[in-house]
Amino acid sequence: FVPPIFAKQAQILNDLHRYLLVSGPRFCGKTLGCLHALVWHLWKTPNAHVAIVGRTNTDNFDGGAWTDLVDTVLPIWLEASFMHYVTEPRMTHLTHKFYLEVNNAYGGVSKVQLDSLSVESEAERKFKGKRYSMIYMTEGSNFKERSTFSVLQECLRKTHLRPEQHRFIIDTNPADEGTDHWIYKMFWNDRLRTDWEGKTPEYVATKKAHQAMFDVLEFTVDDNEFITQEQKDEQRIKYDYDPELFARYYMGHWVKANSRSVFRDVFS
Repeated sequence: FVPPIFAKQAQILNDLHRYLLVSGPRFCGKTLGCLHALVWHLWKTPNAHVAIVGRTNTDNFDGGAWTDLVDTVLPIWLEASFMHYVTEPRMTHLTHKFYLEVNNAYGGVSKVQLDSLSVESEAERKFKGKRYSMIYMTEGSNFKERSTFSVLQECLRKTHLRPEQHRFIIDTNPADEGTDHWIYKMFWNDRLRTDWEGKTPEYVATKKAHQAMFDVLEFTVDDNEFITQEQKDEQRIKYDYDPELFARYYMGHWVKANSRSVFRDVFS
C-alpha cells in the first residue's frame, strides 16, 4: 500500500529524525503530509499513542487537523483493508477529549487523541506525567514559549519503545516574528551551529549528537502536486504586489511580518 502523496510529502514519512519541523504556507500540502506520517506511525509502531496538540481544540476540530485526519486521510488507509477502527472517533466522558483507536501491524491497538494548550504557562501541569510515542504540534507558530516544546518533548517516553521510535512533528506557517521566533532559533540557529570555540570536546560531541536529532522540511506552494497551476497562479498573483507577503505566503520564508500581514485577517 502506498498512500496518495506527492514527493515532498513522502519525505515527511521517510524522515527518521526525532524532531521534525515541517514549515510552509497555506496550499503547500504540508498538513496532509504530516497526517499521513501520523497514520504511518500508528500502523508501524507497537501500541502507539499519539497526541495532536494545538492552542485550542476548536482550531484542530473545526476544519483543522483532526477533521482532515478523520474525514480525509484516515479513510484512505482504512479503504486499503489492512487497517480498521478499534474505536471510532468519539469523546471521552471524563476528559472530554476526542480520540480514536486503530489496529497496528503488530496485532495491537494504536491510539491518537486531540489535546490543547491555550495557556502555555499551564504546560507543565497539563502534560507532566504523560507518555506518548508521537506528538504532532499543529500551527506551531501560535506557541510563543520555547519552554512549551521542552515540556512536551519530555512526554516522548513510552517504556516499551526505543528512543528512536518516538517522533515529534511541528507543522507550522512562518511565524509573524520571523527569525526571532523560538522555532526558527531552535531548528535553524541551534541545529546548524558550528561555533564551538572555548567548549570542551565532550560538550561539543554532546551538542552535535543533539543537533543530529533535528531536521527541517520546507514547503512552498509550488511543491504541491495536487493543486492545479491555476490555483498556484492565484496564490502567486494574490501577493505579487508585496515582496514580503509573497515571501511569507507563497515561498514560506521566515521574514518578520509588517503591519500589512499582521492585520490582513483583521480588517475587511
